[in-house]
This record gives sequence, structure tokens and C-alpha cells, in this order.
Amino acid sequence: MKSLFLFLISFLFLQGNLYPQKNKINSFHPDTLRALSLSQNYPDPFNSSTTINFSVKQDGMVRLSVYNILGSRVAVILDAYKPAGDYSVRYNGDKLPGGVYFYKLESGGRILTKKFILLK
Repeated sequence: MKSLFLFLISFLFLQGNLYPQKNKINSFHPDTLRALSLSQNYPDPFNSSTTINFSVKQDGMVRLSVYNILGSRVAVILDAYKPAGDYSVRYNGDKLPGGVYFYKLESGGRILTKKFILLK
């Protein structure tokens, strides 16, 4: 299926001038957006461990990492080659202090990020 999408981006500069820009995307397929999916962890907030579900539509390297609020990577949950499919991983946050963290899924040049809260 070949689709064509047009979108309008407007730039407003400090002088107040508006400059519309037209761009077109050729050969965009809606399934491209669904090549990777990441669900909200559960339970959230969690005390010691939580479950993270995700899907990859193509075989390839998959990395699932945890970052603190400052953007430092504090854990790598998964870094492996995975065939296309649905996955569920359990993350144990016992070594981290309580707080807000982000988990990031990377595969096939795409990145998805979600937030979770660890209670201590």
C-alpha cells in the first residue's frame, strides 16, 4: 500500500513573520509506526519488580535499558538478538533508590521510551 501524506509546518520568527513550509512524504506505510511497540509497565508504581511488555515486528537486535531522571543509564535489562514477536520481561529494581525512571526500547533504528516509578 502506497500512501501520500502532506503536512504543513509553519515557522514563526521573532519578527512575527510566518513562513509556511510544505513537505511531502512518499512511500510512507502506516505499519512503519507499528514496527515496535512498548507497553506501560505493571504494576506502576512498583516496589521491587515490574513487568514490561513489548513487540518487535522484525528480527534484530533489541535493547531495553533503564535511565534515571538525569539521563544516566542505570541498567540494561535486555541486549540481544530477538526474532519478531511479543515479549514480556520482569525487571527487578532492588539495586536502585526509589524515584522516577525511564525505560527505553531500541530496535531497528527506532526508539520508544516510557516512565515508571520505583517506590522504596
